[in-house]
Amino acid sequence: MEEDFWRQKATYSAAGPDGFSALFYQVCWDIIAQDVLIAVQDFFCCTPMPKNFKATSIALIPKVLNPSVWTDYRPISLCNVSNKICSKIMNDRLSRILPRIIAPSQSGFVGGRLISDNILLAQELIHTLDEKRMYENVVYKLDMAKAYDRVQWQFLYNVLRKMGFNEKWIQLVKNCIEQCWFSVLVNGDKVGFFSSSQGLRQSDPISPSLFIILAEYLARGLDQLFHSNPALRYYTKGGSDVNHLSFADDIIIFSNASRRSTRKIVDFLDSYQRISGQLINIGKSSFIVGNKCSSLIK
Repeated sequence: MEEDFWRQKATYSAAGPDGFSALFYQVCWDIIAQDVLIAVQDFFCCTPMPKNFKATSIALIPKVLNPSVWTDYRPISLCNVSNKICSKIMNDRLSRILPRIIAPSQSGFVGGRLISDNILLAQELIHTLDEKRMYENVVYKLDMAKAYDRVQWQFLYNVLRKMGFNEKWIQLVKNCIEQCWFSVLVNGDKVGFFSSSQGLRQSDPISPSLFIILAEYLARGLDQLFHSNPALRYYTKGGSDVNHLSFADDIIIFSNASRRSTRKIVDFLDSYQRISGQLINIGKSSFIVGNKCSSLIK
């Protein structure tokens, strides 16, 4: 456990609310090792973590030069290293099976898959939009608004159950993500102490893996939609079966541009948003149609 964790942990990363950085754990490991191991063993016996164990500081990083509204800031969660140790061990175990349960269309955070594969495939499919003798096609690029923050825990647990995870593992996930307490750093001082009721912390090692498991519901739903409605498919010379590609919460959907196809996809996405709690950011989403498309469709 020790070697695997420290090999992948940034030594000089910012400390959590307890003030103990990864460097402290490395330097003092001979002294604190036994206590840390006992805490980790208790966690894997499904013992709930103490409140201070999961305390998190939120640092607001400006995204623009002169921020004036909340959306101009990027919130960064600073978790305690003690919390990250348990979460990292869980993620290491989970990552071994992700290639078997996550669809090939998802290239984010799955071992053995390259982001470039989906990029190249998307480019090839988009290039066919304006080819002669091609049907009217459309490409949707969807952006999810605050994707991690909008994760509904109960929906995530239901997806885990459907995938065959046992109740002990789901309880460990609950102990990782529920009852996290947050303080906001304002001019270096911690303000407030409040708990969360949904969402995943972006600095938590297991969060990316849990999110793509949740997003698998969308991937399988799209596959089922296109399989049951062959008329939706994106027409290419080779008859490609690709209907979507994704990297974490960034999704590209390939379909023909008929009104009926568009209506079915929109209805499906509306249903997904209601069930999952996710929200498509219309302002940052877009679509591309080929020059062959009629003005009515455009």
